[in-house]
Amino acid sequence: NALTIGGAMAGKNKTLSILEFAKVEVNVDTIVVHSFNGESWVTKSIKIDGTSATGSFCVNPSELVKALKTLAEEYVTFTLGGSVLVIEHIKGTMEMPIAEANAFPTAQVTNEGVSINLSVDKLKEWFSIASDFVAQDELRPIMNGMYLYAKDGALGVCATDAHKLWHDTMESECGEFGVILPSSSFKPLLSMLDGTNEISVVIGTKNISFNTSDSQLHCRLIE
Repeated sequence: NALTIGGAMAGKNKTLSILEFAKVEVNVDTIVVHSFNGESWVTKSIKIDGTSATGSFCVNPSELVKALKTLAEEYVTFTLGGSVLVIEHIKGTMEMPIAEANAFPTAQVTNEGVSINLSVDKLKEWFSIASDFVAQDELRPIMNGMYLYAKDGALGVCATDAHKLWHDTMESECGEFGVILPSSSFKPLLSMLDGTNEISVVIGTKNISFNTSDSQLHCRLIE
């Protein structure tokens, strides 16, 4: 789950080879997985039983998930061995190539901005529906996202691919704003929302942030 959510943006940017990977930070009692596609940054943390060492490395999250799904064990042991990650399980070991974490970009994010109140259920509804209406048009990137706005006591959303359009509103006391969220944020956000009842949403001048107790998604807005 941590690799699926935290690694959701890996492989989406072909400009920097390091972005094919997710960055994994190992702390005393937590593992934090980060990925970045050049526009959006997602982070997921999980509790672990404990570790004898701390540090960070980069790994292809989808390949690691595939490897772990072949194992029946609920628990495995990870050991860093130079340029490989050694996975110890009941029948033996397997290895995954890793890269140094110092080449991975540092997140430049902030939670400063306008906070809005939205329920988890309403966010799930809006982003699930919007996924069916946004365009996939490189020549018109403004069509490749969901318009989120507040005006005249209403909070609303709109998405269109120029052939079909969807619009919905709800009452809100938010101050006026209007932003476009990239469609690349929809799937990781929906994954974040599973299993949580609380989320905070902060809209900045160029970014929007979604925060739960163990996950964060920071998206650059479409201008």
